[in-house]
Amino acid sequence: KILLEYNAMVADMTRVYGDGKGTYKYTSPYKEGEEDGDTFIGLQAGKIDYHTLWVDANSNSVEVRISTNMTVDLNYQDDKLTTEAIAKQNAKDKSDL
Repeated sequence: KILLEYNAMVADMTRVYGDGKGTYKYTSPYKEGEEDGDTFIGLQAGKIDYHTLWVDANSNSVEVRISTNMTVDLNYQDDKLTTEAIAKQNAKDKSDL
């Protein structure tokens, strides 16, 4: 069921953002193409990683990922806001010295 939810979310995001970059990483003893009951265990154990990433022209990103707690997560990152937050944190760190 989790793979169906993941694939549905990826399809929804693809309709909005176009094709994303899918990454499917399997760590031994799991192997790509062996979609069975062990896939669920591998996802929970962090031995299988499924995520798809979209990056726009402004370096903003959207990611769909299956987490180890077996949820399909949708993450958005605004590059400009991230850069500003890092700059503020760096300034704070310097002032703490």
